[in-house]
Amino acid sequence: MPGAEPPPASGLKRRNTRSAWRLRGWRSDRILAGKATLEEVYNEGKDELYQWKRVGDIEMNDAIQKRDRLFEDARRKVVEHGMETGNERLVLLDAKTGEMLEAANGVVDKLILTDTMKALIQDANNSICLIHNHPGSSSFSKEDIRAASLPGANSIEAIGHDGSRYKTKPKVTDYVELGAKITVVQDVVMGFLSEMVSEKRMPLDAAGQVFHHVINLVLAKIGVIDYDYQLSIHQKKIVADSEVDLDKIIAKAAKKLKASTPLDQESKP
Repeated sequence: MPGAEPPPASGLKRRNTRSAWRLRGWRSDRILAGKATLEEVYNEGKDELYQWKRVGDIEMNDAIQKRDRLFEDARRKVVEHGMETGNERLVLLDAKTGEMLEAANGVVDKLILTDTMKALIQDANNSICLIHNHPGSSSFSKEDIRAASLPGANSIEAIGHDGSRYKTKPKVTDYVELGAKITVVQDVVMGFLSEMVSEKRMPLDAAGQVFHHVINLVLAKIGVIDYDYQLSIHQKKIVADSEVDLDKIIAKAAKKLKASTPLDQESKP
């Protein structure tokens, strides 16, 4: 209001001081009551850059960032190899540190594990992530998934040349049982997609593009694997245009799994 005198600065200061002490008192009460630690109270409302961090936490964050960089570097290099040669490349990384432990090259759609690789992923003391490229940009094959079920394997990733990415970890860890379940689902999906192709609801090349992806979606839905993926724009369009009825495939696969006890006679690698 014109002509009104502002309140004395000392009055403002006293009110702010009292509020600050009340806030501090509330915070100290939480610490004394065991509802928060001094570190948690100090960090409240602060940007992460200015938060109190223990030396061990800083070192751990650095280690995680380094590991993540090594993983991204491995993903990039297997795709670069595939782009140059048209073939697959597999690298085994320590899941905790990102250190590369072993690498091998394959052909366009197949790769054979070396003896060293087999030993690493069969040793339960290890935690290995298998990263490889798929020149055809498809999702995981039965062999890929079963390799990730071995005691020393943490997970497996496939990187497509079209930008697609896939990652899985089997929930069923028995190698033979897992193979049997995959075979059942594979047969169901094959029959369903073949029907769609014959009825001209899906082009043959499109069915080939999403065949393994649909299998793995079904395996994930019925609890056989954990499955994360990022499809390319082209693959998303195939799935959207064809309106693949996953619910029907899942129901049929689950029913077939329950009704049958298929045997998979293949031995472990």
